[in-house]
Amino acid sequence: MTKTTEIQRILVLVLKRIGEILLTTPAIRALRKAYPGAEITAVVYRPFKDVLEGNPNIDQLIVLEPDAGNYAFIRQAWRLRQKRFDLVLDFLALPSSALITLMSDAPIRVGLPRRHRKYAYNRYIPYEMGNTPYAADRRLNAVRMLGLPDDGIAMDFSIDENSAARGDELLDRNGLGAGDRFAVVAPLAGQAWKLWPFERYAQVADYLADEHSLPVVLICGPGEYHYVEQVLRHTRSTPAAAIEFTDLNIMARVLSRALFYVGNDGGVKHLASAVGTPTVTIFGPAYAHKWNEPDDPLHQMLWQEIDCRGRRCFRECSRNYECLTMISAEDTCSGIDRLLTAIKARVNAAPG
Repeated sequence: MTKTTEIQRILVLVLKRIGEILLTTPAIRALRKAYPGAEITAVVYRPFKDVLEGNPNIDQLIVLEPDAGNYAFIRQAWRLRQKRFDLVLDFLALPSSALITLMSDAPIRVGLPRRHRKYAYNRYIPYEMGNTPYAADRRLNAVRMLGLPDDGIAMDFSIDENSAARGDELLDRNGLGAGDRFAVVAPLAGQAWKLWPFERYAQVADYLADEHSLPVVLICGPGEYHYVEQVLRHTRSTPAAAIEFTDLNIMARVLSRALFYVGNDGGVKHLASAVGTPTVTIFGPAYAHKWNEPDDPLHQMLWQEIDCRGRRCFRECSRNYECLTMISAEDTCSGIDRLLTAIKARVNAAPG
């Protein structure tokens, strides 16, 4: 075990993607509990800084400009070196994060043994130590290999008071007051292999309205409203709201008040999980067990086995992502029914 007194400064590299960053927060929390007196610094690219701002387990957040150029990047990496970190953990092993890790000259440099980048590390995150394939559990291997206890796989996200109030006001303007039940549907995708057909999202929205009398809030991020418009063209029912968010914290507040979330396996799904909202997630080529909470009825995954599934099928699919389109609207509605049963069971089991 690495002694607490030997670790005073820790650098955590997570850099980008909402989901990737959130899935790292259990490991950061475990580090904080293991080293309560250490200074923990996290590095992210500017578009993703909101994911970690306010995280109580981080002392300093360093923000990098993704397009600042090589000179600015090297200068920032050199400044980080001057902090003389005792421990660096690189959870992504990107070319940029590997270079920062190498330049840090920290005595303990932990990362993934990826080809051409493993030179940056002197300890490698093992895959076999995790209890499950779930990505948050795998990231905890970086903590376990140091001989430290983990603190579970629950993700952390902090919503500031102002954003909470603005989220509540936004819902109130759309007729959803405190205590009102509603479902969030996010028909968006950053990649073609995650884009479930819009007409099926519309069928799901109609099912929620017709069969469960649940108002539906359609959501998307900045510049993504065209996804929502495609769903609106196909719905028979009228959603309670259709919202394009420009603030991650306000989106998180709306998600935290929802009864559940329906969408693909992107960052919004992980944000919903982080704020405690149950989810129904639609998976295509992605390995669902890696990106969905393991054996948790409050997080339903929809995933079709298919004989062509492989490591490169994201980029080279010759069957037009059939594994995604094989999932019908009926499949998703059944997943919603299973989730509602699990939610009811949780409520009934709650003390008092």
